[in-house]
Amino acid sequence: MAKHQKKRRKTEEAPARKRITFRDVLESLEKYEPEKFTPGINPETLAHLPYRKELALKNEALRKFWQFTRLPGRASRTLAAPQPREYLSTSNRRIFERGGHFFLYSPEKKDVKAKQFFQPSSLENANYRAVYKFLAEKINQPAYVKFARMLNFITVRGGDSGIAVVLNMTKLDSSVVRKMKNLASQLVGMDKNVIAFYASPLQLRTGHYLGISRPTGQLRFKTITGPDKMLLETGTQKFRYPPMLYSPLNEAMVPVMINSLRNLMQPQPQEKLIDIFCGYGLWSHSLAGNFAEVLGIDIDGLWVDAANANFGPGSSRKRVRFISKRLKSSNLEEALLSKTKRSETVLLSQFPGNLPPGLLKTLAGRGPEKVLHFFHDINDMPSRLGEWRSNGYRFSKIVPVDALPGVPILKAFALLERLS
Repeated sequence: MAKHQKKRRKTEEAPARKRITFRDVLESLEKYEPEKFTPGINPETLAHLPYRKELALKNEALRKFWQFTRLPGRASRTLAAPQPREYLSTSNRRIFERGGHFFLYSPEKKDVKAKQFFQPSSLENANYRAVYKFLAEKINQPAYVKFARMLNFITVRGGDSGIAVVLNMTKLDSSVVRKMKNLASQLVGMDKNVIAFYASPLQLRTGHYLGISRPTGQLRFKTITGPDKMLLETGTQKFRYPPMLYSPLNEAMVPVMINSLRNLMQPQPQEKLIDIFCGYGLWSHSLAGNFAEVLGIDIDGLWVDAANANFGPGSSRKRVRFISKRLKSSNLEEALLSKTKRSETVLLSQFPGNLPPGLLKTLAGRGPEKVLHFFHDINDMPSRLGEWRSNGYRFSKIVPVDALPGVPILKAFALLERLS
């Protein structure tokens, strides 16, 4: 075989270069002193630090991440969290069985070697910890062994408005429901702000259950006790949503983020807002009073039904609409309806993996004056900003958002403007 052929084959078979992530940069800093690995909660590697030090580390890592990924300009000051610890409004534990005992640990864990049935987290408040501790002790009692072996995940959700407990089971029959009702009555009577108890019979992918990613497909839930919807209050509005839907993991951060969105967009009274992946209408309804018209779009009717049920003081059914549509480049124009004479602003919420191919190009072809791209993972930003540039948009301002303190993750708002 010729030398040039051998060289070509070696090049073709070489592994792809690893993408540099924000976490990679953070871990390369000399000042980075992560907490020793905790069996229960991984990846909260920064929660042991004073928040001021954590934020300084993240800002330093952000500057280096900017250089390594060759992002244009510079980021604005990171939007800090008003409540950096004990803030989680959704947390999960996976059930592990070892030696006849049952342990509640992080969904990312593959094995358990500790002796404690439950590992607490400083990102969860005292009520959350009390609920997990109670359930860990219960499922290790002889009367609950059979029940525990049908239990996949325990999820605790909610904030000051009330806590809900979700048990993800392999099976739901009358005996299981009776056990759940018994557990629910005890939890509600504990004075730990528990107001609802739900069951889900669907087995879900480890590590992605009501967490950072939005679940896809219909998730069936059974209400054991309490209201059939969760409640989030922003200070000016109330939002209700079914317990299987994604909601921000840091409720205290939501009013701060709404104000930041408004300041970045600088909405004018005659403009139209198009909210892509609108969810249950949190951003659409919160910003509706600043726009002449709002159109919210999501891929699942469950989200849209929840959004339509959340009309409040700032929204009007005459000016705000929600539609369900499978978003593809081929049907996006149909979903967005005909273009009006109004100047348009697009709000696009990007979770990892939720952008269909060609979506950004089709959106750019519509020609909105402004685009606010909300990155739920800042690592997606370099490639997507390059895609926007190739389709006639440049970044105007980027605001990093520390929505998950204690965790080596940053979100970001990127404001883009159309090139003339």
